[in-house]
Amino acid sequence: GRLQLQPSRFALKPLVQSLLPERLLQEQPGLCYRLEIDDSLELTADPYRISQVLQNLLDNALAFLRNQPDAELLVRAEQQGDWLRIWVCNNGPALDASLLDGQLFRPFVSKRAGGSGLGLAIVERIVSAHQGRICHRTDLGYPVCFEIELPQQPQLLAAAEMTDTTP
Repeated sequence: GRLQLQPSRFALKPLVQSLLPERLLQEQPGLCYRLEIDDSLELTADPYRISQVLQNLLDNALAFLRNQPDAELLVRAEQQGDWLRIWVCNNGPALDASLLDGQLFRPFVSKRAGGSGLGLAIVERIVSAHQGRICHRTDLGYPVCFEIELPQQPQLLAAAEMTDTTP
């Protein structure tokens, strides 16, 4: 089906904070969680869809970090020119090499116990609908790091303003 976007301008840090409540972090003793997002960083996108992307990446990370000593989870974001870059990284086990050969974002491909193989496919589809990109990186000090690049697009904001029905 077609992916409908409802873009608006929103602060990224509170959105990420809402996805990892303190209660959830306390359920994983020993987890070192770092959030490196400036309070003033804003994004023009569909906040519901972006929360889906981040929730999926965070859920995957937490599943692989469960019961791992010295578990680390990092969510970082920064503005780089016309792009907003978001990194969701963890020190869980490295991804299976077979997934890194074009399989990672394909539907129904999963190495996670109980996984449907749809999560990363949906993530990639949402990011693409925002005219962005997502990739897996291993060169940032973590065995698993997803980098999301989203354009800061004034035309998305203009479209959102045109659909606003407030007087």
